[in-house]
Amino acid sequence: MGILRTASFALVGYALFAAFRFVIGLMLPGITSEFQLSPVESGFFASAPLLSTVFTTGVAGYISDRIGRKLMFTMSTLVLWLAALLSSLSPNYILALLFIFIAGAGAGCLPPTIYSIMGNLRPRSRGSLVGITASTYNFGGFAGSVGLGLVITLYGWRLGLAALSGLGLVYLPVMLLFMDSTSNSQLSKTAVKASTFSYLGLLRSRNTLLAGASLFMAAYASFVIVSWTPTYLIHIGIEPALTGVLVGAFSLAGGAGAIVSGRLADARGEKRIMMTTGTAAGVVSIPLYLLRLNFSSVLVLMVLFGFLFWPYWNLATSMVQRLVDPAHVGSITGLVQNIGIAGGFVGPIFAGLLINYYGFELAMIGSVAVPLFLYALLVIPFRASNHDTAHGTDPSTGA
Repeated sequence: MGILRTASFALVGYALFAAFRFVIGLMLPGITSEFQLSPVESGFFASAPLLSTVFTTGVAGYISDRIGRKLMFTMSTLVLWLAALLSSLSPNYILALLFIFIAGAGAGCLPPTIYSIMGNLRPRSRGSLVGITASTYNFGGFAGSVGLGLVITLYGWRLGLAALSGLGLVYLPVMLLFMDSTSNSQLSKTAVKASTFSYLGLLRSRNTLLAGASLFMAAYASFVIVSWTPTYLIHIGIEPALTGVLVGAFSLAGGAGAIVSGRLADARGEKRIMMTTGTAAGVVSIPLYLLRLNFSSVLVLMVLFGFLFWPYWNLATSMVQRLVDPAHVGSITGLVQNIGIAGGFVGPIFAGLLINYYGFELAMIGSVAVPLFLYALLVIPFRASNHDTAHGTDPSTGA
């Protein structure tokens, strides 16, 4: 029962986190209009929480292995929602940018902590559990896109962000009261020393670098999609009120894709699934961003695209978690996800630059389709292994 409570509250927190990620893109047209921003300035706002995330994600898993995952989860959640609330109340662009940057620092600690909690619940079903975790992100993105998209359309970006922050701050004390403390166990001194050695070894690992580079490219595409797709849809003539529905459908389909891919990964391995879905997603994105389609056609492509695309995060995460024992899961998760988040940070900015020079269509192809093809190619040399069943795996080589 304690495991169920731990998983439930971790996943609810992740769903709220997902809504935060998605609401940034939905806010972008309103913020751009209110503060009279250029595409590059808008891109910086979308990337600001990712920049701070780059500084926190890599160390979050490492620290959570030591101070306890529940404590790390609590502190990160508090920083995220307080800063997001202050951003919604900011009178100018600079303050809104500053507080959304701080919110990103808190947000950056959540994924490695949550994935470490879930990945260690049942190691032999790691692919499925990590897939369920990723699907929760997508369901949170769906609910946030549809619900908050409507609020933003009717009442503006400030109220949308404030409402989400309020939900997060209400959730926090409830989580503290009822979440089981099993996720808060600390490692012994011997385990800490061993984990430190392994963490340094992971930095030199070919497997870690390949997985990280692949995740970098997929996250680059991901944050371009989430940040710029609402604006792109308005650009091609879709009603603003319908953009949240389309982005929500994209996310919801991704939730289903994450669950299916997680089960397939347990049976066939993550590498093969990543190569197949990544290539197919890149192909589907080309007509989506190159052609001026009507709402129905865009909806069909967004659903297909979401199903193929979104498993990238859970597949890369469970793939590297299999390389190490449970004491090191937080470290390798944080390290690889941090590399991915770095791609997410630069994506919206470079997409804004490309939009300035080449227009929306070519900019989105270059920022979405091309990175997805690279994501699939980079994972080919990865040497798959399964530490859950082969405890002799060397984490620095995967052999």
